[in-house]
Amino acid sequence: MLTAAGGDDYAGCVDGVASVFEEIPGAGRARVLVAGQGREPLLLVHGWPACARVFWPLLTAPPLRARFRMLAPDLFGFGRSKLRAPRLTFAHEVQAVLAIARQAGAPCLAVGTSFGARVVLQAATEAPALFRRVVLLAPYLHRGLIGRSVEGRLLARFPRQLRALHRPPLSLATGVWAAVASLIAGGASAAWARQAIPLIADVARMRADTVDLVDSLPDGRPLLGDLRVPVELWYGDRDRLLDTRELSGLAPLRGLTVVRVDGGGHALHDSHAPELAAALLATAVEARA
Repeated sequence: MLTAAGGDDYAGCVDGVASVFEEIPGAGRARVLVAGQGREPLLLVHGWPACARVFWPLLTAPPLRARFRMLAPDLFGFGRSKLRAPRLTFAHEVQAVLAIARQAGAPCLAVGTSFGARVVLQAATEAPALFRRVVLLAPYLHRGLIGRSVEGRLLARFPRQLRALHRPPLSLATGVWAAVASLIAGGASAAWARQAIPLIADVARMRADTVDLVDSLPDGRPLLGDLRVPVELWYGDRDRLLDTRELSGLAPLRGLTVVRVDGGGHALHDSHAPELAAALLATAVEARA
């Protein structure tokens, strides 16, 4: 079982967050940030271009640490995870999430953001017994959702140039942009500000072929028609990346709760971390009742 059982005394622990590694058979070695001494596992899966460290404000939140054992992996191609397979695929990302969920010791409450939300949805579809509830934040369900955005048009017209921006040395600039955006959106605390340099370093390790994963993402819409795990889908009414009109229209689907976040953009895990934490704690209380 993945655990930071030693609390702040755990080897390599910073602010009570441990960095451990999980072998994923046939794929590679996934780095997982682990925090909290609660009984229920909470799985946090980042988007693109990012890494597990973007969840630092949640990983260090005392109420969440008291209730949950939080597990935040770097997906393959991101951060400090090491892919050994010859080619990065979407299936590798799902495989990593499933392997970590199996090590959690109990069905997980899982949160995925953007690209990570699509990975979590796939994992919960393939192995619903591993998940108690799933929260999808601004989910990138299919390629068409970003077609009207600036990023989507750039990806369609200049894929080679975008690949260059997501490999060293230019990925350093991407890391700086990701860190600054997260710190501003999250209202930087001292603990979060201390993570700026590690966050830049982790994002800068991103592989260029992660761009291909985003560009060729399997369509996740059919999975929403046969949900076997309760799913909440959050979207911000100021999201400039996704076409949220489609997301708002998903409300009638069985097993799916759609939540509109007023004033929210795409990075809801940053801008609305307190609201997310409160919702996660509320679901934990409901599960125990």
